[in-house]
Amino acid sequence: MKKLPRNKVLIAVAASVLAATMVMGREKPAAEVVEAARVERKSEPLVDLDLAKLERSGLSSGTSADPFAARSFNPQPVQQQAAAQQPQGPSAPEAPPLPFRYIGHLVEDGKTYVFLAHGEEAITTQTGQKLAGNDWRLDKITEQEVVLTYLPLKKKHSIPL
Repeated sequence: MKKLPRNKVLIAVAASVLAATMVMGREKPAAEVVEAARVERKSEPLVDLDLAKLERSGLSSGTSADPFAARSFNPQPVQQQAAAQQPQGPSAPEAPPLPFRYIGHLVEDGKTYVFLAHGEEAITTQTGQKLAGNDWRLDKITEQEVVLTYLPLKKKHSIPL
């Protein structure tokens, strides 16, 4: 094996150190150092916690508070029998919701006319007139309300003014 002259080795090491110092000076830090900002906290009164409210109680009567206990989600037969025993008579028919909205009224020559909205349509009507395919009738106009009757069931509805 051939021996390298000592001078060449020293020059190579010195060049490596010089190159390393030049490169080190050019590096930028990856993240900037941020000084910790001092945060002032307002002293708030301590909240009095009632830890008894956090305890798990039984979910319902007859069940344990153990979350891993076996449970059945099938309805209880007693409830089914009680529901079957209650008589389910026919319910009384009810009038549909009032399809009209009050827009305004006009008094002309002693007659009062009421303006109603039925969907997108505006209707001018007076007492005794039938509306919406003869299902509704305007019965009375007062300063406080307009009274309409659903004729098939003879149910009265009012629109406040």
